[in-house]
Amino acid sequence: MKRGSESPWHVWIQSLPRRFNTLMHWNQQELDQLHMNSTTAEQDFLSQVRKQKEAVHASYRKLQRAPVASKWNLTLDELVWAVNVATSRPFSIPSHWTESIAESMTPIIIGSVGLLGIMLFKLQSFSHWQNSKEIVACCRFVLAMSVLATAVRSLYQQIGVSTAALVPILDIINHSSTSSSQIEQTWLSNRLEAVIGRQVQPGHEVVHSYGEKPNEDFLQYYGFVDIENVHDAYTADLMQWVKQHFHAETGRVQAAEKSKAATKLLKQAQLTREGWSPDTMQALHKLLAADTHSPFDMLGSLESVQYYREPPAKGTADQAITQVYQVLYHVCQQIAASKSTTLVEDIASLQQAQDLQVPDQHHILALQFRIGKKELLQSCLWQYDPQQL
Repeated sequence: MKRGSESPWHVWIQSLPRRFNTLMHWNQQELDQLHMNSTTAEQDFLSQVRKQKEAVHASYRKLQRAPVASKWNLTLDELVWAVNVATSRPFSIPSHWTESIAESMTPIIIGSVGLLGIMLFKLQSFSHWQNSKEIVACCRFVLAMSVLATAVRSLYQQIGVSTAALVPILDIINHSSTSSSQIEQTWLSNRLEAVIGRQVQPGHEVVHSYGEKPNEDFLQYYGFVDIENVHDAYTADLMQWVKQHFHAETGRVQAAEKSKAATKLLKQAQLTREGWSPDTMQALHKLLAADTHSPFDMLGSLESVQYYREPPAKGTADQAITQVYQVLYHVCQQIAASKSTTLVEDIASLQQAQDLQVPDQHHILALQFRIGKKELLQSCLWQYDPQQL
C-alpha cells in the first residue's frame, strides 16, 4: 500500500475496502451494546476481542523499533487495516509438503497409466494374456498410486494441513450461509476454483459460504452479521447451571467433569436453530438420571442421538427427561431475562436505526447480533417448555 502504483499488487490493493467494521474498531461503549455479559461464554468472547486488540498494539510497538516502520512511516491504523485484510480475506490452500507430494505423484500416475496402455496395445489379441503377470503388476501399481493420492487428499481435508493465502478476484465474493457454491482446490494443481453449483443469471450476485461459523466469528473477523445465518449458535455452560440450581448426584457430576466428551457437551453446549444437540441432551440426561449405571460410557451412541431428535410423547417422559427439559428451558429463560432489552424492543430499535439519514453501522450490527441470539433463546423456550411433556 505504501509503495502506491509501484507495487505489483496496486490494482488489487485499491479494490480492497478502506474501512472495516470488525470489533477491533469498536470502543468499549459500542462493545457493551452487544449485551455479552450474561454468561461465562459471553464474557470469554469479549475477553478474546480485547486480547486481539492488545496483540495488535503489542505488534505495533515492536514494529516501531524495526527499520521498516521508519522507512514507510507505518501508523497503528494502517497496521490494523492490514490485520483486517489478512483475517477477513484469506483462503485455505494446501501446505508446501502436500503440494510437493501431489506434484511428485502426478508423473508417476500418468506414466504408469501410459505404460499400461502401451502394453495392452502391443498385445496381438485381448484373448491371449502372454504378459498377464506384467499387466497385473502394472495395474496394481497404478491402483496403489491412485489410492495413495486419494488418501493424501483425504488426510489433508481431515486434519487441515493447509496454509492461508490471499487470492485476488476470488476474495471479492460475498458470503451467504445458504450458498451451495464452493471455493475448491483443483487436485494435483496449485489452483483455486469457484464452483457455483447452479446456473447464475446475468446481473445476479455470486456468493459462497465462508464456513459454518456463528455470528461471533463473522463480526469479530469480517465485520458483518449474517441475519440469516443457519449456523449461528448460542454457547452455554449447562454443567455450571446444573450444579447451581439442580441437585445432581455428586458422583455423577465428578464423573462428568472427568470425561472430556461430557465436559465439551455440557460446559460448551451449543444451541442452534435446530435446538440443543441430541448428544448434549443425552449427556444431561445421564447427569440427572437416578439409576446406578456408569453415567458416561455410552455418550454419542446412535440410540441416544435418535431418542432426542424428537420430544417424547406427552405423558411418557421419566423424571430425568423432565429435568432435562427444565434445565434447558430455565437456562434460556434466565439468559433472556438478564438482557436489558427484549427481542421485540431490539427489532423496533433496528428499524429506527436503519431509517436514520446517517445510520450508525456499529449500532446496527450490535442490534442485528442481539436479535439473532435472542431468536435462538426464544426458539429454545418454545421447543423445551416442560409443560409439553
